[in-house]
Amino acid sequence: MRCILLLFFLTITADLFCQETAAARVRSLLAKATAQRPEFGDTSPQAGLAIRHAEQAMAIAGKNKMAREFHEAGMLKIEALYATGKVQAMEQMLLSTKDSLKAEVARNISRHYNDGYFCPRDASKSVEYARLSIELSQGAKDLTRRVNGLNQLAYVYLRSGDADKAEEKFTEVVRIASRLRSEHASFPYLHLMLINEWRGYLNKAVQIGLDGIRHLDFTGYTLYKTSIYLHIARMYWMLSDLEKSIEFFRIAQQECFRQKQEVGFWFSTRGMIDHLLTLQRPEEARRLYDEAYQLIPSPKENEAYILQRLASARLNIVFRQYAIVDSCLAQALRVNAGSDYGVAIDRAYAERYFSTKQFDKAKTAIEKSLSQPEAWSVYNIAEVHQFAYRVDSARGDLASALSHLHVSKKLTDSLNVSAKARQAEELTIQYQTEKIKRDIQFKEQTIQLMEKQQALQAAAFGETRLKFVIDSTEKQNRLLSMSATAAERDKELAVNQRNIDQLQSDNASRQSRLENATFTRNIILLVVLLLAIMLLMLYRQFKAKQAANKLIDKKNTRLEELVKQKQSLVEEKDWLLKEIHHRVKNNLQTVISLLESQSHYLDSEALSANQVSRNRVYAMSLVHQKLYQTENVASVQMDVYLRELVDHLRDCMDIKGIQFVLKLIQIQLDVSQAISLGLILNEAITNSIKHAFPNGTNGAIIEVEMDRKEEGELVFLIRDNGIGISADLQKSRPTSLGLKLIKGLTEDLEGRFEMNTKSGTAMTITFVPKDPFSSLNGVLA
Repeated sequence: MRCILLLFFLTITADLFCQETAAARVRSLLAKATAQRPEFGDTSPQAGLAIRHAEQAMAIAGKNKMAREFHEAGMLKIEALYATGKVQAMEQMLLSTKDSLKAEVARNISRHYNDGYFCPRDASKSVEYARLSIELSQGAKDLTRRVNGLNQLAYVYLRSGDADKAEEKFTEVVRIASRLRSEHASFPYLHLMLINEWRGYLNKAVQIGLDGIRHLDFTGYTLYKTSIYLHIARMYWMLSDLEKSIEFFRIAQQECFRQKQEVGFWFSTRGMIDHLLTLQRPEEARRLYDEAYQLIPSPKENEAYILQRLASARLNIVFRQYAIVDSCLAQALRVNAGSDYGVAIDRAYAERYFSTKQFDKAKTAIEKSLSQPEAWSVYNIAEVHQFAYRVDSARGDLASALSHLHVSKKLTDSLNVSAKARQAEELTIQYQTEKIKRDIQFKEQTIQLMEKQQALQAAAFGETRLKFVIDSTEKQNRLLSMSATAAERDKELAVNQRNIDQLQSDNASRQSRLENATFTRNIILLVVLLLAIMLLMLYRQFKAKQAANKLIDKKNTRLEELVKQKQSLVEEKDWLLKEIHHRVKNNLQTVISLLESQSHYLDSEALSANQVSRNRVYAMSLVHQKLYQTENVASVQMDVYLRELVDHLRDCMDIKGIQFVLKLIQIQLDVSQAISLGLILNEAITNSIKHAFPNGTNGAIIEVEMDRKEEGELVFLIRDNGIGISADLQKSRPTSLGLKLIKGLTEDLEGRFEMNTKSGTAMTITFVPKDPFSSLNGVLA
């Protein structure tokens, strides 16, 4: 039972740990996907990192049932796919997704086809996917995504030039999302303002903008707020209400400053300055510019900088500070670089030249401004033609002046007629709306009157019902008196019956107590018997445990004796192994001594061969010396062994000027592998000393490195910076004795041999290290 509980607890703990680990992994992937979110239009390979991280987060979150993280990762993936133009991946995601993300995928596919950035614009497909997004959100009862889908569909209609359908869908969003706290529910107000502005319904556009501001205040979001304020200010300018326009420009300026929107800040500031100068209030305009300049003196965005320079130029023309005006316009023209503010700069130049009575230059500037009518609204064009009339009048060109005056008057009359017609239409709509309201009020009053009549009828019915209830109550009282008499008789019978029942109950109680006493006695006897049996079993278990403990003690004593015997044998074998290594080392030293004695009678070439043989024998002797000097008789500490071998070679060959660089990891190897590596090192260093530096050893370096790869293999490298081995030498001596020996020893190591002769000679031996104790298994067995 305890094992089952422990297993259950460990399972729960493991599940919780896995969930915590998965949650941390998902949070890390979401942070990476957010940080690497691509900009729109970015198709570089780096842009795909956000998509991969979001997909990994979705996989882990879906496996661990983390709904919120799964949704967040899905949204990041959709945004990244849309920004990089991967429409096929979005269409595949639309087929595979089953939750509320499906509507969001369809909406972003609609955006892709509507943008026309990555492919030609396809309005029909954009409408199709926007409607699919609306259907999916309705099926999921997701009001926020339904609002997003309707906004997208309306925007597609608007870009396609179908203002009626766009207005219908935007109005539906306003209707269904009036109490929805979402920033997307404020999107239609701005576009409904634009639609009514294009149609000339300026008062209606202002009312829609004010409704949009109220909705934004209700939701707490600030997106679109500054744009709506700026459009309301512009509507009031078109309606010739400059005071109201200044009021809303000021609100927009403050909102833009809070949101750090430099362009909107200076656009609203410039609008207020133009209106104040039109109203002949230049000092107030100067104070306004100084306050704005203290808040944002150096805009970082080019568009904001141009607006600031234009506002300063317009103000200084009035105060006749023409040096400042020329500087501001030159700076604006330099930063402009073909943006939409070229006509505004030309208009400012025209005013500057007109103010200084340079009428010909003013004429050139105003004509250049009028050459781009697509950059102006109808209101602006009428105003520019009016200014052109003043310029031509000053020049004495009456024909051109009358032409500009005619165009300005025609546009102004057209706007006034259109405005009056639209105002009449707005009044008609307002009258019809009020009529409908009056009809609704009349119907409500009629309903209230009918409710009062129903209340009177209900009161009359209540009186009739009360009389009936009184008559029924009198009849019921008579029945109650008759029932009371019968009840007294029944009461007497009940008392007698209770007495009989009491006697029967007392008898049953006595019988029950007797049975309980008998049952209790039996239970006590049974418990005593069980206790006796348990005591007997415990005693027998105690005796059995004592016997078992004695047996275990005997076995433990025998095991200790066997362990001591085994330890003694192991120590004896270790001593014998050390003695063997010692004697082998002594024998090898004897061989070295014999070779050294023989060297006195040899010529130089034989003496060199003798020295090589002595070094080879010393390399083997040093291994056995290390084995009997340490406690570990199965392996050799390679970093110590190789350093001593290099020191021996340097001393016995009496070389100067060669620098040895050793980079060795700490590792122990089997005896056979250690001897092979020592002989390889001896051959390689001897070869480098003899042949690598024929021009002297000044600056000569021999490097010896040993490192471990991630796969577990060891890499042994001997490299010098000498002259290397030429191709002719390799052909003349392809298999020298030293090279044969190195290759043979590499085969003994079961490794790979590589040699590189560029920039010196480098020999690399790659092999797998053996278990140092594998060679002792037979000895210790």
